[in-house]
Amino acid sequence: MPPDDRARTLRDALVDDLLRRNILRSPRVAEAMRAVPRHPFAPWLSLEEAYADRAWIIPGTTPEAPATLSQPTAVALMLEGFDLAPGQRVLEIGAGTGYNAALMAHLVGPAGRVVTVDIEAQLAEAARERLRFDRNVEVVHGDGACGYPPLAPYDRIVATVGAWDLPPAWREQLAPEGRLVVPLHLGGEAQDHVLVSFRREGPLLVGVGLCSLGMVLMRGDFAGHGRAAAFQNGPDWRGPPVPGLSVVPSLRVTAYPRGVPHELRPHEKVIEKPSVRLVLAALDPGEPSG
Repeated sequence: MPPDDRARTLRDALVDDLLRRNILRSPRVAEAMRAVPRHPFAPWLSLEEAYADRAWIIPGTTPEAPATLSQPTAVALMLEGFDLAPGQRVLEIGAGTGYNAALMAHLVGPAGRVVTVDIEAQLAEAARERLRFDRNVEVVHGDGACGYPPLAPYDRIVATVGAWDLPPAWREQLAPEGRLVVPLHLGGEAQDHVLVSFRREGPLLVGVGLCSLGMVLMRGDFAGHGRAAAFQNGPDWRGPPVPGLSVVPSLRVTAYPRGVPHELRPHEKVIEKPSVRLVLAALDPGEPSG
């Protein structure tokens, strides 16, 4: 079978599996994952490896500062939590190989715009080269915690690295009622995160937990994972620490910036971060979970 046909067959099989497992629910996201090939963003892998449902370390990155091509399951969950529409403006924190940005560029279309930021100059340059034919994508070298003010506000912001805190720039650069999807550290081991889909409501970010998963950690000024023990205050809301992902309890997460008061209710728990106070509670019966 010619390589292009083999790649298409493997890509369709991957998407069919994600649909069967109910990871993919949106026809638009499924179509994007069928349309955008994954293997050009991972030329060091075989076709079978490129379309396996697993993450891969990007060559040239170090154990101390690794970067990955994200697991397709995690990519699909992030896109599902995003609800991207044509014409929207998107900011991605962590360019990686550029694959996620290519998927989002497909979803927002020619009238939309995707900005993807990476702290590693080498990764940013390689992603820029792979995305050179996507005219609605801009690759920026910089600390993603600062966002990218020149093109703000953004309808959607997504972090493809595990975050310990929520940098103020993300909320400030998010459009009213915009969405922020971020793997957020809510306790437990440093690399265990809950994928939270937030919506901006005035000064607050109000979100729901989608799943738990292990992520490469964010670096830069807001990395902060080494200080986690000093700020952790509350329950461990993680799902079981299994490879890939696992289901988390039906969880509401509300981020209150410093200076915004909140009267804690008996059923709520708090995790204090330097930039925000995270208030955790179980979703009410019948409340949307995503």
